[in-house]
Amino acid sequence: MMSSAGKLRIGLVGYGSWAERVHIPSIAQSASAELTAICGPDPERAQRLAERYHAAFGTNDLRQLVGSPIVDAVLIASPNDAHADAAIAAAQAGKPVLCEKPLARTLDEALRMTSAVHNANINNMVAFTWRHVPAVQLARKMIGDGEIGRVLHVSARFLHHGWLTLDLRRPWRFDRRRMGSGILGDLGVHLFDMLTWLLDEPMTRVCARLSTFGPKPEVNGVQPVYDDGHMLVDFASGAHGSIHLSRVTISSGQPPFLDMHQGVELYGETGALIYDLHRHSQLEVRHARQSAVLLDVPNPLPDSPDESIVTREIGRRQIESFARAVLAGRRAEPSFYDGLSAQGVMQAAERSQESGGWANVEPDNPARAQGAHT
Repeated sequence: MMSSAGKLRIGLVGYGSWAERVHIPSIAQSASAELTAICGPDPERAQRLAERYHAAFGTNDLRQLVGSPIVDAVLIASPNDAHADAAIAAAQAGKPVLCEKPLARTLDEALRMTSAVHNANINNMVAFTWRHVPAVQLARKMIGDGEIGRVLHVSARFLHHGWLTLDLRRPWRFDRRRMGSGILGDLGVHLFDMLTWLLDEPMTRVCARLSTFGPKPEVNGVQPVYDDGHMLVDFASGAHGSIHLSRVTISSGQPPFLDMHQGVELYGETGALIYDLHRHSQLEVRHARQSAVLLDVPNPLPDSPDESIVTREIGRRQIESFARAVLAGRRAEPSFYDGLSAQGVMQAAERSQESGGWANVEPDNPARAQGAHT
């Protein structure tokens, strides 16, 4: 399952802006993967992109892509409403699959996808990109090593100003039938996964206040998607957290991520860790009655003010992680089960908004996922 050059041959499903800005360049920079096919709704566009990026063919036929002998694995970068069909088709063809976040629009859809890859016994991964930031990886190691003791509470934010003005570049993102709830799947799942991974324990309940502040294109018969959210969360250990998500926040102005801010503060019994995406290759460590220290992380990202250079390197590490796992026969992480777990937090947040109170997160139940696909 590899090319003559020893690389995993990837078929790309979806050719939107993120695919061209990050996924395709990241594959090109990878030592372990290469792009061999592109699939999208317009066959002529798919073929033009295939020629531009030196893939063997472009098509609008999903079955042709997943069934091709020159496609070893599938990368899904399509709009959210197309994730399930592509993932299930890849599973039925026995092809490992890397799917963009959120895994699906709904928990039931995520369950069907997770069941499909489990039943087919294929490797699977969700593109929770920010797990591959070295400062986040160091924070996880330090928490696991007990550097700050038991974590008591966390504060996290993922903020962007992109929807303060009407954005019509990707109209599907404002249609609940295609997107899902909006901010929860757009930015929220990244933090739901990251915090669960950092603490190595699930969220058990949430209390969410979700809002629609910015201008939205009208979609007949459908309520506007949420673009801002404030959440309280509880973890299995008893730790508490607060999360702020927004697409309508003037949030940065600092290179390399001029349009956004992402950060996590983790407070334990004996110390604290402060992660800021703008300091992607450093981690702040605090202890009582001591000056804060900035630790340089192993394997730092490029020290560049250019967002595309930094983001593509993160993407390259993600592709490398997937390709190496598939080629070595190891389980890729984060898996569809991690995507399913984040999807459960999304669903709980929506139920909390509807009820005006706390909502329990459905436990990540592999047995339920394994039996969900029929």
